[in-house]
Amino acid sequence: MSFSTTYVEKRAAKNRFFNQINIIINRKSISNIINEHYTVGISATGTPSTDGLLLFNKRVSTFRFNVERTFGSIQKWFGVGIARYVGLAKTNTQHLLESIC
Repeated sequence: MSFSTTYVEKRAAKNRFFNQINIIINRKSISNIINEHYTVGISATGTPSTDGLLLFNKRVSTFRFNVERTFGSIQKWFGVGIARYVGLAKTNTQHLLESIC
């Protein structure tokens, strides 16, 4: 198996995952809820102000950064990548054992 085939397979799996997320999460309804409480107007420069969903994503990205960094460190240090068990308790136990060993 070459590097390119591995890369293509990982990219295809990532695209399938994001497509599944887009099916599960209806971003239009989230945008509608945000726009009910946030009015899009004109900024001081005369350009339209930022969309409410974009502001929400910017706000969430600060937390997402910390979580992703933590998971990336765990994966790098302990080789944790895929949960072998189903369920939060079993997966938590797996990660604890991998970090100990």
